[in-house]
Amino acid sequence: MKVRLKDIVLALEMLSDEHFHFLDRQTGKVEMVSREVLGMVEEGGTVEDALEWQEHEFEVAEAIFADWDRFEKLPTKYAIHEWEIMREFAESVEPERLSDEL
Repeated sequence: MKVRLKDIVLALEMLSDEHFHFLDRQTGKVEMVSREVLGMVEEGGTVEDALEWQEHEFEVAEAIFADWDRFEKLPTKYAIHEWEIMREFAESVEPERLSDEL
C-alpha cells in the first residue's frame, strides 16, 4: 500500500476539534470524518440520516466501526507537541556537541 505523505501533512495542517482524520490501511487514503457523523453511526443511524454532502463521510465512519484495524487515527491537535518533537530530535543528533547546540 502506498500512502502519500502530502495527504498526511495536509490532514495534520487541518486539525480541528470537529473532525478526525484516519489513514485507511486498505486504500492508503486519508479520510476525514466529522464528530457529528461518527456520532450518527455510533448511535445506529443510517446514511439517510446524513446530509447529501456527508454520505461519503458516513460510509467511511461505518467502515471504521466495522473494522477498527483497517484504520489508523491520525493525531489530534492535542497530541502534537512541537517543542517535545524538537527536543527529541535535538537529543538524537550525534555528536553530542551538536546535540547540545541544538
